[in-house]
Amino acid sequence: MFQIAEMRRRHGLTAMVETGTYKGASVFAALEAGYEKVLTCEATPLFVDNLRPHVDARVTMFAEPSATALPKMLDLAVDDRVLFWLDAHCDPLRCWDWRAPAMPGLDVLPLPRELALIRARRGDAERDAFIIDDLNLYVRQFWVGGEWAALWGLGPPAFETVRDLIDLLPRHDCHVEHGALVAVPMAPR
Repeated sequence: MFQIAEMRRRHGLTAMVETGTYKGASVFAALEAGYEKVLTCEATPLFVDNLRPHVDARVTMFAEPSATALPKMLDLAVDDRVLFWLDAHCDPLRCWDWRAPAMPGLDVLPLPRELALIRARRGDAERDAFIIDDLNLYVRQFWVGGEWAALWGLGPPAFETVRDLIDLLPRHDCHVEHGALVAVPMAPR
């Protein structure tokens, strides 16, 4: 797992904003790491319903896609230094059964839209940190591609190389870890 407790301590992070809750492993990791506020969204309401009884008052969950939940989470974290854990991808119904219809309002691969919204609301987010999960879905150099992507109609990856993604975070030190891009605020020079 990523060193989110160390990230919190070293960079003064107070909140985690997550897209793609799934079963809540990162929610529990953030609570254990001492984040004061954990905001998370999941487009599959069943996952949120299953998790809700097991979390405390520091957690706010949205049972909706990041397209509608992320603006609300940004409003709730406006004064916080945030760890953005961006892990929303693939319409869950289509991930498990590619013949199922898409869920309304759900992007199959929402990362470019999520990053654009964060940058529009927080500028270059120089005080925030990022974990951008599943590079294999977004960056050609890691792309799984092939028949799997064709079944879901994913099209080409959003970024050619990880450098294209890093260029969106110019005030961050970045590295790839466990198939994710980890970006932390640059140390003051």
